[in-house]
Amino acid sequence: RGYKVDIERGLTFCVSDDYNSWIFSQNDPEGSMVADIIEVDKQLTKKVVSRHGIPVPVGAVFTKQSAALEYFLSRKRSQVVKPLIGFGGRGVTAGVSDERAFSTAWQNARVRARRIVIEDFFEGDEVRILVLGGRVVAANCRVPAYVVGDGASSISQLVSEKNKRRKNNPRLRISEIKSFDQLELDGRSLDEVPAESEYVRLSTVSNISKGGEGVAVLDHLHPSIIDIAEKSFYAVPGATLLGLDLLIQDFSARATDENVCMIEVNGNPAIAGPVFVAYGPPSSTLPNDLLDFVASGHYETARRADWNEKPIISPAPIYNPRCGGESFRGGRSTQVRLLRQAAYARNLLVESLNDELTLISDGERSTGFFQ
Repeated sequence: RGYKVDIERGLTFCVSDDYNSWIFSQNDPEGSMVADIIEVDKQLTKKVVSRHGIPVPVGAVFTKQSAALEYFLSRKRSQVVKPLIGFGGRGVTAGVSDERAFSTAWQNARVRARRIVIEDFFEGDEVRILVLGGRVVAANCRVPAYVVGDGASSISQLVSEKNKRRKNNPRLRISEIKSFDQLELDGRSLDEVPAESEYVRLSTVSNISKGGEGVAVLDHLHPSIIDIAEKSFYAVPGATLLGLDLLIQDFSARATDENVCMIEVNGNPAIAGPVFVAYGPPSSTLPNDLLDFVASGHYETARRADWNEKPIISPAPIYNPRCGGESFRGGRSTQVRLLRQAAYARNLLVESLNDELTLISDGERSTGFFQ
């Protein structure tokens, strides 16, 4: 397109023409720090999207193994154990159903983080849906690493052959199959020879980086599933590009709580997976879609439309300070206190997501603030 690209630092770069410039952080154009902070904290993500009626798994966050184990044993279904903050499937174990497996999963997650999420395991296929500017642009079903027996080769040999085939795909070639936690949970070994046509699952997670494969499924999803993905996008303030991870039992059925569950929101999703999909039609226009998005200015219009309209002057009801004049607990910075106090004085809705994140709304539109 004749654009100029200047590398700022690491994966942060600036794309510009003679009149405009746009900052990208890896794949994410003109992203918001508020959105980044919400997306990276898995429990905070669930809190934000569930308020908009998006189904999420029941769970809790723990720092002590004893308390986590007590909670685990109280649940009536298998659990997922994962770091509160993490990416790429690192430290994640799904389908944990007994105390021995829980101990292993806890140690696996604890290597990655101090705070660990324990949440209900939802049975279904994992689908990564990419939403750009509120519009779904790609959807891949992510299949956990597996091999299919030929009746003669060991699982180790089958893995070796499959890794050779993965080298034909520009995305899969950089992520060999080398995670075998599901195989271990099933009590099987790499030396075992599976029967002919036997499907052997190797990993508990479906990340491509863990040896998984992507299957393009956008054309197979029920319209209500597309709707729930776009609704999730608008639940995260300041988002531009999101990768939504949903577990789906039936692609052709409506997005009910029994059929669909949102497990994660990724603020800087990899676009190479949909572009270099393992099966199905590739989303080959996705890189161009990102450039079209920023060049169109639609994201800026959406953010700033309110500022450019003629203001309507309407007196607010009398303001009565909350908590007898003291609206804040101690420990919050002065700038956050001032921001929230100003919002209260305008009779706006103020929600404190944590000590630094604030959602401010007039009941129709909301804006997220970091500090």
